[in-house]
Amino acid sequence: MQWRWYVMQHVTASGSVRREFAEQLSELGNGRIDVIAKARLDYELADNLVLNASGLFRTAKPMGTDEITDTHSLRLGLDYYLSKTWLLQTAVETAWV
Repeated sequence: MQWRWYVMQHVTASGSVRREFAEQLSELGNGRIDVIAKARLDYELADNLVLNASGLFRTAKPMGTDEITDTHSLRLGLDYYLSKTWLLQTAVETAWV
């Protein structure tokens, strides 16, 4: 499921939630179920300059075990559009388990 919301003239919020199944991770045939949720907020500072912030939450559960791994990530970035085909990006990101 994906969504996008134009909050104001220069602010856009978007996000997605999905569930994935990785069929085989090893010779044993074990699979894994991943649930991934993402959110992003874009703020247009000028015609060619966009400030963005995003977050990610992922939970992974290997089949046949009770182990669950949660991963979190936060990102703050700045996009500068030189032209329609050229984009410069800079960002700071942190992630933890």
